[in-house]
Amino acid sequence: VEVGPADPDYPRLAQLAVSEQEMQDRRRRWRDGDEALRLEFEMYLARRDRGGQDGPGADGRSADPSG
Repeated sequence: VEVGPADPDYPRLAQLAVSEQEMQDRRRRWRDGDEALRLEFEMYLARRDRGGQDGPGADGRSADPSG
């Protein structure tokens, strides 16, 4: 939805607006922040693939008999 100066919500929304550069900076920071999480997840998958106890095995069932 496009909002212009005649819209009653324009003053409120204009205060919340961010520039295209600010959005690019936010996306970059999110990606940079996700790198540690991505690496942790890859290590989790590697442990699981080696038969670790971190999650379900190849058959989809938990290695823990209670769960």
